[in-house]
Amino acid sequence: MNVRHPLVILASLLFGGCATPGVSKIDPITAPPEVATTDYWFAQPPSVTVTAGDYDVLYRACENVLRARYFPLERRDYRNGVLTTRPVEGGQLLELWRRDIPDAYSVAESNLQSVRRTVQFKIQPTDDGFQALPKVVVERQALLERRVTLGILNRNAFSGASVSGYNDYDPNVSYSPVYWYATRRDENLEAQLAADLRGRLRQ
Repeated sequence: MNVRHPLVILASLLFGGCATPGVSKIDPITAPPEVATTDYWFAQPPSVTVTAGDYDVLYRACENVLRARYFPLERRDYRNGVLTTRPVEGGQLLELWRRDIPDAYSVAESNLQSVRRTVQFKIQPTDDGFQALPKVVVERQALLERRVTLGILNRNAFSGASVSGYNDYDPNVSYSPVYWYATRRDENLEAQLAADLRGRLRQ
């Protein structure tokens, strides 16, 4: 069930304490660099599966589920059974029509920082049919700090040249001022997508 009412969200955050189910426990300081990529998280085992006897019906149902959740498709690989969406930034508190946020914690997270989700359905054959594996990767946006030396230059804090190199005098090393890095899989949304898919297969 999508939680949207502000009072419900506030109550769930207050009474839920610091528990944040589904949030990755990986230490970003000691983790290898590949952990920050979507490919790493898509390669992890699925949290839920949905089975069906007909490949075409299952493939079309996956497409319809993604459209109903307002995830635009970026890649359709019918032969290999892969559907991947474009990254979608999380809905805000007052965007009641959005269906890409699965729980109260995710709503609060999306309102405090820039977060986006990419969904992938992988369809594989089984002994008695086919199974769909929904996976959702959460990414967070990072902004490099800008140099602000005078009060009059404060307006350039997010629009001027970013700090680059190992020090201020190294012009040979530069980084993108804005980038996204993967943080976890959203198992709550994966479970909701699986439930949507089962509902469409029963129709």
